[in-house]
Amino acid sequence: MATTKSKSLVWKHFEKFDEKAKCSLCISGNILSCSGGSTSALRKHLFSVHNIKLDDAQEAKEDTFQVILISKGFMPPKSHSTISIRVREYSLQVKSSIKQELAEILENKARFSTTLDEYTSNCNRRYMNFNLYLKLQVWILGLARIFNTMPAESAKGILESKLEEFDIHLNEHVVAVVTDGASVMTKMGKLCKPIHSICFAHAIHLAVCDVLHDPKTNDSVEILGNSPGELNEELHDQMLHDDDEICDPYNIDIIFPILKHHLNLVINKVRIIARLFRKSPTKNDILQGYVKEIRNGKELKLILDCKTRWSSLLTMIERF
Repeated sequence: MATTKSKSLVWKHFEKFDEKAKCSLCISGNILSCSGGSTSALRKHLFSVHNIKLDDAQEAKEDTFQVILISKGFMPPKSHSTISIRVREYSLQVKSSIKQELAEILENKARFSTTLDEYTSNCNRRYMNFNLYLKLQVWILGLARIFNTMPAESAKGILESKLEEFDIHLNEHVVAVVTDGASVMTKMGKLCKPIHSICFAHAIHLAVCDVLHDPKTNDSVEILGNSPGELNEELHDQMLHDDDEICDPYNIDIIFPILKHHLNLVINKVRIIARLFRKSPTKNDILQGYVKEIRNGKELKLILDCKTRWSSLLTMIERF
């Protein structure tokens, strides 16, 4: 049985022999015709039977990247493991270069400030990210994995370990530590010898959230769930009721609470709609059908904001 290798993404799911192709996803191993090298029937099979739609533009882009690499004298990696090995080797080179640069700076008795922040990946794994600063210079020290719980003492230990990887000692070479205003970070700052400062931008973010994330309207969102019809009636009645109460349009004590209330109503209505399409693949497929008509076949999904993710509220509203 002679197999033929092809660059097309179709052949990730089919095994070719002669003028036929066997589907590797079908239990029965369906065999389809691909005479003349045509893949139309194979693509149709993947979409109708397995709901797999191959992106021709992405496939062409990948082929272009490979041609560029080869023209520059590089060979494209053969597997994911090869890419992983090369990335790790390069990261060691970068780390060694940073250590050498920092060592030269320390010889001149310079001192640094550092920032750290917790990050949760899409795989629900927790990490701590570290940056080092000297005037206008910045060094990204990378991530440290967080296992189990992380009290203030553990957070300090993780910080010290990461700095020591670059021959930097917290109490000797660092003059300031900047974190967000989380309680564990505040407590950790009290345990550190360097000055602890809470991020000013994070304080502004919390102030904005205090205005635009109203607990009362959030409660109504959770209760109503995926029932936007009921919400529409409630919002309409509430707005009419509020309008009746406005007697003096120039009274600042009335304008701003009402403005905040209406902003929250609109924002939470956007959240309900975004959540509705995120939770229902069927409804989202219908929506994407209209989106692709407008965007020349490209999908654009609604975004749901997260209170702890900076600017996600703006991104959600802009996408909506």
